[in-house]
Amino acid sequence: MNRRLIVYVGEHWPTQPSTPWVVLDDRGQAIEQGQSDPRYWPAAEHCEAVLAAPLCSWIEVKLPAGARREPERLLRYAVEDRVAGDIDHQHLTLISQRRVDDGVLAAVLVCNRARLREILTALAACNRPALHMYAELQAEVGEGEDWTLALGVAEHGVLHPGPGRARLALDKAACEPLLAHLLDQARRAGQAPARLVLRYQSGAGGLDAGMLAERLALPVVEGAPYCWWSCRNSAADLLHGELRPAHRRTGWYRRLRRPLALAGTAMVVFFLANLGEVLWKKQQLAALEQRMQRLFESAVPNTPAVAPALQLRRHLDEMRSKHGLLRQDDALTLLAAFVDSAGSGARGALSAIDYEAGQLKLSLRDASALNVSEVAGRLAIKGYRLRQNEDGTWVISQEIGR
Repeated sequence: MNRRLIVYVGEHWPTQPSTPWVVLDDRGQAIEQGQSDPRYWPAAEHCEAVLAAPLCSWIEVKLPAGARREPERLLRYAVEDRVAGDIDHQHLTLISQRRVDDGVLAAVLVCNRARLREILTALAACNRPALHMYAELQAEVGEGEDWTLALGVAEHGVLHPGPGRARLALDKAACEPLLAHLLDQARRAGQAPARLVLRYQSGAGGLDAGMLAERLALPVVEGAPYCWWSCRNSAADLLHGELRPAHRRTGWYRRLRRPLALAGTAMVVFFLANLGEVLWKKQQLAALEQRMQRLFESAVPNTPAVAPALQLRRHLDEMRSKHGLLRQDDALTLLAAFVDSAGSGARGALSAIDYEAGQLKLSLRDASALNVSEVAGRLAIKGYRLRQNEDGTWVISQEIGR
């Protein structure tokens, strides 16, 4: 039988080591329960923890619809003004989301990160490392539209003010005035409950239901016993992200060890193949550069090679000009490049042509007949640049550096 030990972590644990615990079987039924310090906790296959309600805050914030990038950062920004102290010292756990008219209403549990680390370290020191940790605020407290107040052996209670509303930890000593204040707010908002249900943990002190009903002007009834460990299967685990237990990560690693080894081997082979290809291409590039250098020295002697490709292109243009041939930036060459790139769309498209200092300016009858990006891409392949002015004219020039 798989036994789970669930430990209640109160506000003063481990300074005050004695704390409630319960052992559950495979079906989630309690087979043992008690209160003691870690030396007397019963044996179990693994340990879980329930964090006392005062150690967490249940906060509901509205997020913009469609905001999916960096959800952790967005939650921290939304919760920041609702949290006492530095938000960077808090550990956030998203427990639910529901769509509203103008966005998403998110429920978030906020706990102090240093306190959680202290608890995890203490449990590990007791040789009871926590596999999971839940908040008492997530316990199955109430159902329906009634308000439910759950009272355990600790000095606080948990108020569940109906479905879809944030749960609260209430100090037992100030329970009545706090309830009266919250009820007054609910009545003003038109959300007053029909009754208040009281649930007690075995051995916990109770409230006078009759006197409480008189003071709150609300029917008060006693419900089923309160089980602080009864969290739903869908309850959010507080141990995620940087607080995820190492032994839980190890379990996943064991199951994925062979696939990971295979993937690692494939990555090594892929890396070596790419490295060989890079070295081979580097050798080819070096050979091409040497050949270009030899061609440059033979074509343009006594000239230092700064940018051989550009210098050879300019030298070629100078030689063409000397022999009466067209240069790469002559008007006819630029016009031929445009016609070739524009294709059949160039027929009848031009209304005026102007050429000056290596730039061909074209005025179009109907600019929408030609796709600017397609023509510019084809010209770029040929070594030319296309620029469109604000007045709709196109300017074609030789690409600098080619």
